[in-house]
Amino acid sequence: MEVKNSGGSTYAGKVTVMSLADLDGRTNAARRAKEVIGELEREYGSSEDLPVEQRMRIVDLAILNAMSEDLAVKFFLGEPVDRIEFATLVNAKRRALDSL
Repeated sequence: MEVKNSGGSTYAGKVTVMSLADLDGRTNAARRAKEVIGELEREYGSSEDLPVEQRMRIVDLAILNAMSEDLAVKFFLGEPVDRIEFATLVNAKRRALDSL
């Protein structure tokens, strides 16, 4: 099996799947997502106490939040923003919050 990674290089064999834990927190988005995860865990219980399904929802919510905040900042800076994408993210974020 030959696979191209995001950097464009090709390698054969095993495909590596990354998670938020692989991020070192140098980007604002990664720091913000991890911050939101911490806030939600304080509100709903530590990750050790939460069922896996709820922990996954918290991570998804943190990612959705980072993405929607990024689009909101771009909008306020006068940059072009796909309003449908923003509305979709906000709606998904609301549904994720409702499911916690």
